Amino acid sequence: MKKVLTVVATLFLLSFSSMAQSDTVAMVTRHVNHVMIGYTGILFQIGLQSEFKIAKRWTLMTQAAYEHTIFIKSMNMKGYQMMLEPRFYYNLEKRMRTGRNIGYNSGNYFSLRTEARYAQFEFITMMKDFGLANDDHFYAITAMPTWGMKRVYRERWGLDVSGGLGAIWLTTFEEDTVDDYSVGLWFHTTVALSYRF
Repeated sequence: MKKVLTVVATLFLLSFSSMAQSDTVAMVTRHVNHVMIGYTGILFQIGLQSEFKIAKRWTLMTQAAYEHTIFIKSMNMKGYQMMLEPRFYYNLEKRMRTGRNIGYNSGNYFSLRTEARYAQFEFITMMKDFGLANDDHFYAITAMPTWGMKRVYRERWGLDVSGGLGAIWLTTFEEDTVDDYSVGLWFHTTVALSYRF
């Protein structure tokens, strides 16, 4: 009789645990903060990121970063960047079904990456199409539909790779006077390493 009760109790508990597992919904993490370093085209970045859940598979990524050119001898650019990026994580359910990590928003996403940036040039030759010259500084706003993938390792370390194409609105200044306005296409690729705190 004891064995029968044990078997019935075990089956009863297993049925509840399987029901709980089937009701599990893949969704993004509520709030994640990172320190990040990244490389975006010609710029090295270091900054802070904060990602907020706005729906089951939607987040809002914010970023504030310092930027500086590296590996380019003909140009020295330094400045600041602010980013606001709504993200849609489209493959969380598939990753969860196959037993892959979805913690802390580990998945692929589509987004609209919007950036505001202020930068100063000491010398530049490669962006003369935008009217930039030696010692100019500029303000730029970019808006780019973007595809990306984010992977989280050991719950703390993250890798975010993304790319997109969109528009740039650029205002250049020379000796604190508006020198030129430009609108054009802007392509970005970003590789960023992050640490969650």
